Amino acid sequence: MAGIKDFKKKLAVVFDNDLKTTVWSNYLDYFIISCIILSTISIFVSTLNIPPTVESTLQVIDIFTVIVFTIEVSLRIWVADIIDPRFKGIWGRIRYCFTFFGFIDVVSTY
Repeated sequence: MAGIKDFKKKLAVVFDNDLKTTVWSNYLDYFIISCIILSTISIFVSTLNIPPTVESTLQVIDIFTVIVFTIEVSLRIWVADIIDPRFKGIWGRIRYCFTFFGFIDVVSTY
């Protein structure tokens, strides 16, 4: 169990800007921003009259980004109690989902 708690603490450091900044949090931020840009571009391109091969590529991009965002949001909810003690327990996690950024994260994955 100690291994999971250590992993959770390290993950909280990556997700929370108020804790010690690490290079990994920067890489994760760049990766998430890249996924957001990629997803946005694929949505714009999908509105055009495109060949079926491009359409299937856009579907793969869509599936990939949804999986990435779902994993990221799930991990953020999981470590919310370490980032802020107000979010301890199940009701705390639900409360986190209704904060501004938590709500944006949850809604954006659906």
